[in-house]
Amino acid sequence: MALRLALAGHQADLPDREAAEEQLAALDIMAASEVLDPDQLRQALLLVLAALGSVSALADPLAELRDVIAGFVDFTDAR
Repeated sequence: MALRLALAGHQADLPDREAAEEQLAALDIMAASEVLDPDQLRQALLLVLAALGSVSALADPLAELRDVIAGFVDFTDAR
């Protein structure tokens, strides 16, 4: 996952790095499963964006992650 690599290479101290890494690991597990839960995907994406969204150096990998998840989740149907 490009975001995990970009985050690993971003050495600045990020207060929510651990939370983002946990959610990225959860997304990896979800991606390996045969059944994807749109609500879980949406929740994980929101937590990653909340943790890393203000880091401009990670903007492109975050957008890529969102685009991938958008293939499985209808964001217009947010609850």
